Amino acid sequence: MSSSKKAARPLGVRGHQKRSHLVASYKAGGEMFVETADESTTMLAIDIDPRAVSISPQPFTVRLDLEKIFATKAEALKATPRARPERIDGEPPLERIYTPDFLVGRTNPVPLVVEAKSAAEVARIGEALARRGRVLNNLGFHYLVVPSTEIEHRGLHANLVHMRDAMKYRRDNDERPFLDDLIKQVDGQDGKFLLGDIKGAVSDLCIYLGLVSGVIACDLRSGNFNVNTVLWQAHGDLSHLQLLQLGL
Repeated sequence: MSSSKKAARPLGVRGHQKRSHLVASYKAGGEMFVETADESTTMLAIDIDPRAVSISPQPFTVRLDLEKIFATKAEALKATPRARPERIDGEPPLERIYTPDFLVGRTNPVPLVVEAKSAAEVARIGEALARRGRVLNNLGFHYLVVPSTEIEHRGLHANLVHMRDAMKYRRDNDERPFLDDLIKQVDGQDGKFLLGDIKGAVSDLCIYLGLVSGVIACDLRSGNFNVNTVLWQAHGDLSHLQLLQLGL
């Protein structure tokens, strides 16, 4: 996968000061660079959420002092009054420039800006995050900060990769034979059962397709998929794929 959309603050280019992570995204339409592992997992969680329609990483830059959006960070810095230094004098100093992690198009008509932060950083810069939220709200966006405590569960990242790949498979292939086989295996299951109860009778791909299609469900945060993973029939309910508060 690849993407032609340019980010407001490009990552992964020669000379970039910050470390970047390359992640393939189904709803962003390609491989994207993000700055942290938390951003990578957050992007995957958005990717599989049925309420999310599209993802745009580093979509624009906001001049917080002007409450105005610019296509790139460079344009924001050049706007009058020029934004160097990038912080306004005060106690604590106020930032002028902010580039969101993700812009999420969703079933809710109000666009959502999502930012992934470590729990320690959320505690450290809580006032700055609140100011970003106020400005974005004034500009017509909803704003969601995802602390690392919501996404750093053991095995979650790997499970999300399986879900993303299953969604891509659904787009490009006929899933019905797989789901028919899975339905036959789980139809007689009463309540919760283990993945090991059906493993071997159906393929791993069949199980992953069942999870993204709402035939079966599990807690994606409960560890890497294995024979002891607890499953249940979902009957079309996709709430197990809604890990973040994207319905704000």
